[in-house]
Amino acid sequence: MLAGVGLVGCLLAIAAEGPERWLGLPCLGALFYLAMLRTSRVKQALARSEEGFRQLVDLPVQATFITDAGGHLVQISRRWEDWTGLDFARSAEPDWIEIIHSEDREVVVRGWREAVASGQPYDQSFRLRMADGEFRWFRARAFPQPDADGLISRWVGAVEKIHDKRVAEDRLRQTANLLEMIGSSTPSIIYAKDRDGRMLYCNRALEELTGLGSADMLGKTDAEWNPNLAEAEVLQATDRLVLASGATQDLEEVFTGGDGKARIYQTLKSPLRDRSGDVIGVVGVSTDISAAREAEQREKLLSRELDHRAKNLLAVVQSVVSLTRAETLPDFKAAIEGRIQALGRAHSMLAASRWEGADLERVLVEELAPYCGNVQSAVTLTGPPLLLKPAAAQSLALVIHELATNAAKYGALSVTAGELEVRWEVTDGALLDLRWEERGGPPVKPRTQGSRRGFGSRLIHSSIERQLGGTLRLDWAASGLKAIMQIPLDRSVAVPTQPAGEAGSGGHGGAEPGSSDLVTLPR
Repeated sequence: MLAGVGLVGCLLAIAAEGPERWLGLPCLGALFYLAMLRTSRVKQALARSEEGFRQLVDLPVQATFITDAGGHLVQISRRWEDWTGLDFARSAEPDWIEIIHSEDREVVVRGWREAVASGQPYDQSFRLRMADGEFRWFRARAFPQPDADGLISRWVGAVEKIHDKRVAEDRLRQTANLLEMIGSSTPSIIYAKDRDGRMLYCNRALEELTGLGSADMLGKTDAEWNPNLAEAEVLQATDRLVLASGATQDLEEVFTGGDGKARIYQTLKSPLRDRSGDVIGVVGVSTDISAAREAEQREKLLSRELDHRAKNLLAVVQSVVSLTRAETLPDFKAAIEGRIQALGRAHSMLAASRWEGADLERVLVEELAPYCGNVQSAVTLTGPPLLLKPAAAQSLALVIHELATNAAKYGALSVTAGELEVRWEVTDGALLDLRWEERGGPPVKPRTQGSRRGFGSRLIHSSIERQLGGTLRLDWAASGLKAIMQIPLDRSVAVPTQPAGEAGSGGHGGAEPGSSDLVTLPR
């Protein structure tokens, strides 16, 4: 009876037969509940189906298809055949699977079968072989359609051609990857900002300089991520200049890195334009030129130093020429040449060190070497490695030359049995103590009180006392001349030089200049 008259009719019939029949109402209530639940599920399924249809209608549909509940093709539009060359009969499995690109085939088939089994909407992108043999990108979507009982009766779907869009996305992705590789490969800083100064892109060089990640800077202005606000304002001002002028600006900028060190950058900033040519921001490339600027500054200082030294050297040469005295012209010429050559040797050593200084031992060796080649006298040099300042090197070169010339004419270097010892050390009183001691030479005639000094003596006193601010004591003992020179370190010594094994310069008598070992020049 229930099947014939329906639920409402059944209830009316029971009520007419008497109260005793109402005992079956609990069962009827359960049936009523199940009927309502089933109706609700059907409505929900219909709602999902309607939503799927709405989405399908909203698509730029180019080819549609219908399958049965098991996912087998029932109907497909003519456009499918136009694309693939497959008619309805050949569009069933396995023919339609064969035209899917081999790299996409397994994923597509598995996704479709999982959707059919679960009843969930299907959505996948893949490549299909066209009638001309070329592969194109497509997107397929399908939605389950329930019947009145809420069971899936069929699937309705559409295939959308997305090849141009997918190719454009791939090219964009490749371009982004290429930009990332370029940005990561260059030591220069590359960045882009919008018109409000917010960072759109920055490469690895900027991350390494700041110690920040790109996430800390993207979407923020310089003032928001740079702790140096004054510096950030200068950078933003040049950005605004580019935006206002619409022209590329070539300028120098100072930026302080995460290590606290300020660096100088050569920056090219250009307007960032969209396809229509409108300026939408700023793009910049900054190269660290700090080392180059420091080198330029050193060159300028060196140039000024060379100019100063050249003028001083010329003044010394003029003084040497004007004050030199000799009984004959050849003697005058020899004296002049010897003194100028001494200055020249000191100048060469200074030039080799870029005027940073000259090694004291090397100065002694260079000035004494001309007087030790043809005699059997022994010359020993003992002292620690010291680098003389340029002015001290020139002055001491003249002093050593005068002492050596005197020893070669009248002292220890004039006889085969003569000996010369030169020692130097740094005293606790911040003095360079340099001692010259001759032995075994001809007897020295003592200087009398008030006797007139020769040019050599005057030159030695002037160099040590006036030019270097030191003291000089000459002891004309019978055994040989002793000279004790003490010069303030701040006027004479730059820095200690390297030990023998590190200096790398040529040796003299088996030892390196600048070593602290005893050096003996050949007899």
